[in-house]
Amino acid sequence: MRSSAAAPARAIGRSQLARRGFSTQPKHKDVIKKAYAAGKAPPPAVYPDTKVICAGITGKTGAFHVKGGIDYGSNYVGGTHPKKGGTKTDMDAQGFELPLYTTMAEAKKETDCDAAVLFVPPPGAKGAIMEAIAAEIPLVVCITEGVPQHDMVQVKKALMSQTKTRLIGPNCPGATSPRGRRRATRHSRHEGGSRLVRRTLGIVSRSGTLTYEAVHQTTALHDEVDLTEGLGQSMVIGIGGDPFNGTNFLDALEYFYADPETEGIIMIGEIGGDAEEQAAAFIQEANMTNFKPVVNFIAGTTAPPGRRMGHAGAITAGNAGTAKGKIKALTQAGCRVSKSPARLGHVMAQFYQEKKGNGKVYLDPAMVWTVEDADKL
Repeated sequence: MRSSAAAPARAIGRSQLARRGFSTQPKHKDVIKKAYAAGKAPPPAVYPDTKVICAGITGKTGAFHVKGGIDYGSNYVGGTHPKKGGTKTDMDAQGFELPLYTTMAEAKKETDCDAAVLFVPPPGAKGAIMEAIAAEIPLVVCITEGVPQHDMVQVKKALMSQTKTRLIGPNCPGATSPRGRRRATRHSRHEGGSRLVRRTLGIVSRSGTLTYEAVHQTTALHDEVDLTEGLGQSMVIGIGGDPFNGTNFLDALEYFYADPETEGIIMIGEIGGDAEEQAAAFIQEANMTNFKPVVNFIAGTTAPPGRRMGHAGAITAGNAGTAKGKIKALTQAGCRVSKSPARLGHVMAQFYQEKKGNGKVYLDPAMVWTVEDADKL
């Protein structure tokens, strides 16, 4: 006779719940409290309940990007302007109505915001970041390009002296999550045309444009390639290409490896510095106990030594910061390094399905760097 007793419930992981459409994201304030209790700055991530304020919200650029964020689903709760505190943005001029505060400290007190995004000119970027740090806003995203590096040295010193505030940027697209549709970032026509799909890949990049390209490819593959569980994004973080920034590859990787919903990582680097080499060492160690497929692209393989290419940090000197050294380090760490940014998604699809035990071939093996290929650079 069949028993009428209910069968014991089987434990379901967060990644399984996410694939079934359930919200599994923690509250942002709980994440912040946990980081503070561990003596660390909050992670470089946004959540469904993240409350955002904006410095530069009344300017043409800031208003455009905030409007795009609101349309996407971000929870903007106000902005700052030193001469317009106590007023509101103009619905007719900006397309939205939000309260304005004189300072970051006032905005933090009145809104209890979790994040601030900064659209300010380069000469004012340092002051805006320092003001946000003083107000202890947990996550600060500085979009501004061209911030003087001697200003960023002072900002970096201030960041290292505290653990209340995490900075992403400057010179970056920010952070976006399709989980709960939240962003603390600039709104891009490229990104706007590349629909994010809530799935399993973490994306981190020094290049803004290639961030959007990776989003586009993983979304397109989710729709077009016959994958059992699909590709898509868990969190997208643009860290910026300047030599001095608030969040680096190691910070993003630490978050991705700790996030149970992130099952694979796309990391886009470029010549200059040793951030990719440090990331390779981190990945190799982390994958010993918590394997996640990592796909990379390194921009600047044809750049002549000693010449700056695009970003302030994209410059090689002697044997330091070369594409050859970065590709070799990542390959030896077990990563797949794509030769073309146009094949990042397919490289990940191949790697991801191999991990799942699927023998389907999505990619010509010649599209991935080997150590021998890198030696010829």
